[in-house]
Amino acid sequence: MTELPPVKWFQILDSTNNEMKRQLQRLDNLSVIAAVNQTSGRGQGDHVWTSAPGENATFSLLLRHDSGLLARDSGLINLMMGAAMRTFFREYGIEVWMKPPNDIWVGPRKICGMLIENVLKGKFVDTTILGIGVNVNQKVFSDNLPNPVSMSLLTGKEYDVKEIIERLREVIVSQLPDLLP
Repeated sequence: MTELPPVKWFQILDSTNNEMKRQLQRLDNLSVIAAVNQTSGRGQGDHVWTSAPGENATFSLLLRHDSGLLARDSGLINLMMGAAMRTFFREYGIEVWMKPPNDIWVGPRKICGMLIENVLKGKFVDTTILGIGVNVNQKVFSDNLPNPVSMSLLTGKEYDVKEIIERLREVIVSQLPDLLP
């Protein structure tokens, strides 16, 4: 596997996707920006992603598409991410399913949300920012969230959030060849 750039960690950020956009021109392909505390995490549309500081994986991964991914085929990114999430969670004994376009559920409970933002250049996808929030160790959630669950609640174990992010990036990168035309 190609050596991956080190994860850029921030103690506090508004949104890892926002920070990635601010640094976009300086970042290499497969760069990750992660936050211990994300104060304004976003989901699809006007949805927000809330997370207890330090308990969950909140990060963004940058994909640069040198291969010429057509904008009309950008839905393949969602499918690839669904496959990557399934592979990742299975390693921890957790069976998931994807609620299109971007939520990962365990039965009737949400464990992960994604915000996939594409930057187009003409009819091609130039870059993709994959914003990912995984409920890792959080055990108490806001009452206004739709049925959340965490890896820890499901398995009874505590996890190192930094290791979870590194492993999830490896799994995503392993799925990339299936995305290329």
